[in-house]
Amino acid sequence: MLVKQVPDLRVGSVGVHPDGTIDRAAAPPITNPADLHAVEAAVQVADEVVAISMGPPQAEGALRDAIAGGARRGVLLCDRLLAGSDTWATANALVAGILAVFAVVPGMPFVPFMLGAGGFGTAAYFIRKRNQEEAAKKLATAETETDDAQPLAFGDSIHADEIHLEVAPDLVNLVLVGDNGFESRIHKIRRYIAEEYGFVLPSIRMTDNPTLRKNEYRIRIQGVRIDSGFLRPGSVLALMEDDQLPHIQGEKVKEPVYKASARWVSAGKKQELAASGIPVVDPIEVLATHMLETIQGNFSLVFTRM
Repeated sequence: MLVKQVPDLRVGSVGVHPDGTIDRAAAPPITNPADLHAVEAAVQVADEVVAISMGPPQAEGALRDAIAGGARRGVLLCDRLLAGSDTWATANALVAGILAVFAVVPGMPFVPFMLGAGGFGTAAYFIRKRNQEEAAKKLATAETETDDAQPLAFGDSIHADEIHLEVAPDLVNLVLVGDNGFESRIHKIRRYIAEEYGFVLPSIRMTDNPTLRKNEYRIRIQGVRIDSGFLRPGSVLALMEDDQLPHIQGEKVKEPVYKASARWVSAGKKQELAASGIPVVDPIEVLATHMLETIQGNFSLVFTRM
């Protein structure tokens, strides 16, 4: 079974080094939970399970977790020559490790498997070496171009933000100011996208736009207006049908994401609504949910940019 360590995005985020390798300094490693589930399943059907991983010495923790989950032994492929390998080099190195394990299994032909392991291991080494040389050339070329580059004219330096949230001036205090503003939700959205899809979401820019109507916000991707909505500061959005609890007055609307019936009511009615089993959402959470669903529905725009 192949197991690996992945960054714990619940604690920190990951970045990218200039050479293209991932910067994991801010996110401590954990064993991939899906790999541990696979080990548990393999133990149920196999007489002996061997866990294999590739990484630095601390990747031994993944093997220990696998052994604790029922694996009989663990094999760690650890060599500085393979540090920072891309997926192709990593795949070749792991195949080499698997063949080497087969070679020492009683009853299996030793020589053919070891020859195969040596071949794939050599391929992994040369792939990694080639990638290092290409990265060094690109870095040198980029530094040369930077030194020779002329200052850009103002118009040439303008570019559209990948994701842009515009709010009416009366929403500034609600959305852009304070510890409980939308910025704290942005971190949760980026973490969710990274954990669920493996993408590092581009930054989300937030500005006020005096041309918007009162309480309006607008979501743009690549400069294109995708969707918009309205918030009501001092109110909460009750997800209820129009004929429910008619004695609770409010503004009847459609929830912006799923277009379900809803009602903006005074925040003072929050406890009464909760006691009646009516889901209640704060304005910031309405905006955060709308933003997340908009991003998920427009991945082709967010992650396609030349």
